[in-house]
Amino acid sequence: MARATRPRSFSRPGSWNEPGVENCRITPYEDGPLLVRGDFTITDQDGRPIESRRGTVALCRCGHSKIRPFCDGTHRAVGFRACGGNEDPRRAAP
Repeated sequence: MARATRPRSFSRPGSWNEPGVENCRITPYEDGPLLVRGDFTITDQDGRPIESRRGTVALCRCGHSKIRPFCDGTHRAVGFRACGGNEDPRRAAP
């Protein structure tokens, strides 16, 4: 039986309640993927690691990649559009 994992909570804006995660940076690219750099682990919904083999990976945001969760560049072919920053006006920087 698969166990669902609970989302982690933030201890302060921008940091997880987990050692070492402060060395990870996630950057949304305009009309493209999320770039993840640094010390990170990617897991499936059951907590099993997904091997990335790199210190920087691009994660799919368009949903059309053939190698999800990773980006394969298909966002360009399908005309994916997304902001390269914060899209939630409630969380906009002052």
